Order: sequence, then structure tokens, then C-alpha cells
Amino acid sequence: MIRDTARYVPLVAKSRYVDSLFEVKTVLQKNEADDGRPILFEKHETLPGCYSILGGKIDNIYDVIERLDDERFLGTE
Repeated sequence: MIRDTARYVPLVAKSRYVDSLFEVKTVLQKNEADDGRPILFEKHETLPGCYSILGGKIDNIYDVIERLDDERFLGTE
């Protein structure tokens, strides 16, 4: 990676590896092969107003808010 980057930014060739950063991204099983990270939105069966929400991208918050508004509007809490 350093060698590839140094082709465009020569000073990078003098850098040295220190450590790697890793993160865990939770995705739905059906999206293991692609970059799709849709929202998983499940309503708890016995606890009114309780939802499980799994969203993989920060901009999913707008979809979550819309879905919660729909739930409240429809009176399905």
C-alpha cells in the first residue's frame, strides 16, 4: 500500500508501518457479498413500543425516524 501511494505522494515512501486498525461491521446475512447495509427494524412481540434496530450506515437514522413516525401514526405501538 505504501508503494502504491508513493507513486502519487512520493514522501509516503519514507513512512513506516506501525499498527493496523480494525473495525467490526455488522451486516445482514443476505448482504455478506455486497456493500448493502439496509436497516433491520423489528417490533418486539410482547413489549409495546420496543423495537430492535440495526442500521449499518449513519444516514440510516433518517429512515429509522421515518419508520418510527409511521409506527406511531398508524397506532401500532
